[in-house]
Amino acid sequence: QNLTKFTAWFGMTTMVMRLITQIRQMIGYVKELDTAMVNLKKVTDETDQVYQRFFERAGKSAQALHANMANVITATADFAKLGYSIGESEQLAKAAIVYQNVGEISDISEASKSIISTMKAFGIEAKDVMQIVDKFNKVGTFVA
Repeated sequence: QNLTKFTAWFGMTTMVMRLITQIRQMIGYVKELDTAMVNLKKVTDETDQVYQRFFERAGKSAQALHANMANVITATADFAKLGYSIGESEQLAKAAIVYQNVGEISDISEASKSIISTMKAFGIEAKDVMQIVDKFNKVGTFVA
């Protein structure tokens, strides 16, 4: 009888601890999203409505690219710092996410920096950014 009580208590305690852990992770993720959006707002000058639409698109992009939404927003801010519009920055951020995934790069800022330096070095425009990712992927294939 005591073993049954202990098992029930242990199971309940485990469930409560998992719930607490999930809540802590969720709070951390919300803080991460908030920080990313604040950084984006620092480098762009848009209306609240534009930011709301961007946030919704960033969520869809993150889901489609199997990425962290905060990374999508951070990459967008990285490109916006260079003077790209929010639309161009979004497009460049998607390329950085793809590059991060195929290039097995752990930090989105590193992927963004690599794309930025390549764009500057070869004079590639934002609309042609996926060419960079394709070429990086080909070079990586041959190297591996």
